[in-house]
Amino acid sequence: MEYCDVEYLFSLDATDIVAPNLCSIVNMRGMDLNVQEMIAGKLLKKLYQASTGRRIPPFYLLLDEAHLFAGKKQSEVCEIVKLFSQEGRKFGANLIIGTQRPQLLDTTIRAQAGSWVVHNLTDIRDIDVTISSAEDLTRSNKTDIQGLDKGESILCGEAIKGIPLFVKIRKRTTAHGGIGFNPLDYLSDHTVEELQKRKQKILGEKTANELETGKSIFKEITSPKTSAEYLDQIAMLKVRIKELEDEIGMLKERIMDIEESGGAPLSIENITGDDAIEDLQTELKVWREKYNYLKENMENPDSAISTGEGNSELVLELQNRTIELDAQVKKYKSHYTDALLLAEKAINELKKRKV
Repeated sequence: MEYCDVEYLFSLDATDIVAPNLCSIVNMRGMDLNVQEMIAGKLLKKLYQASTGRRIPPFYLLLDEAHLFAGKKQSEVCEIVKLFSQEGRKFGANLIIGTQRPQLLDTTIRAQAGSWVVHNLTDIRDIDVTISSAEDLTRSNKTDIQGLDKGESILCGEAIKGIPLFVKIRKRTTAHGGIGFNPLDYLSDHTVEELQKRKQKILGEKTANELETGKSIFKEITSPKTSAEYLDQIAMLKVRIKELEDEIGMLKERIMDIEESGGAPLSIENITGDDAIEDLQTELKVWREKYNYLKENMENPDSAISTGEGNSELVLELQNRTIELDAQVKKYKSHYTDALLLAEKAINELKKRKV
C-alpha cells in the first residue's frame, strides 16, 4: 500500500505509483467535485502515458464512483477514462469501474466492460441499462437483480461465459458503520514502518524544485472559490434552469397539439424508443432533485450560502451539486434538441398515415 500526503501526488513519477506488489490509494474524500475531476484527470493521463511507453508494469486501476468521472458530460477526465477502456488493455492498463448508477456512465465506457458484477439495483433505468449492456443478461433477470440481498451478486460476461452466475460473498469480518477509516490503523507497526521508509526514499530522491512544483499544482487545483463567485454561479444556473424548463414546456405543447388534432395519445416514451429520450427522462429526474435541493438552501436564511460562513460541509455539498448541475444543464439542452427533432419526425409520420 502506498502512503504519501496527497499534496505530493504531482511530484511523484508513474513508477512511484505503480510497482509490483504495491497498492496505491488516492483518497479524495471531502474535496470539491471539480477538484476531484482535475486530480483524477491529471493522474490518469500520467499513468496512461507511462503504460503506453512501457515504463510501468501491467496494473489494475479501480475507479470508484465512476459516474462522477466517466459520466455523459464531456470532460478531460472522461476522455482519458475512455482511452483506458478502449486502448489500455493492450498495454496492461486494466480498468475496473465501480458505480451505483450505471445509467449515468458514458455509453462508450459502459460498452467496453467485458465482465460485470451486478449487485442489487432498484432504479428501473439502471436495471434496463445493465441488462442491455451486460452479456448473457436478459429481461428475465430483472426480478433477480431487484431481489439481490446484501453480499449477493450476479457475475456475467467474459469472466463467466454462457450463463450468469449467482454468488454470495461471505459475511464481512470488519464492522460497517457507514463512515470511512484509515487503513494504516489496521496495519502492523512493521508494515507502517516500511511504508514510511519507502515514502522518505521516494521523496528524498526528488529535487526541491520537483517537490515545490508538485505542491504548487495541487494548491492551484484545490484553491477555493470566493463566496461571491459561488453565488454568481448559482444565479447563472437559475437562469439556465428557467430556459430549460421553457424548452421542455414547448416540447410538451407540441405533443398536446398532435393529440388534440385527433391522433393517438402521445408521450415521450411512445414517440420513439430511442435511448436518447430515455436518458433525458432519467437525467431530468436527477436534475430536478438537485435543483430542489439547491433552491431549498438558497431560500433558507440560515444557510451557509446566505452568510458565506458556517457549516463548511453544507457549503461543500452544495458546491459539488452546483458543479454537477452546471454540467447537466449543458447536456440536457443538447438532448432537448435531439428529442425535439425526433418528436417532430414522429408527428410527421403520424400525419402521413392519416392522409
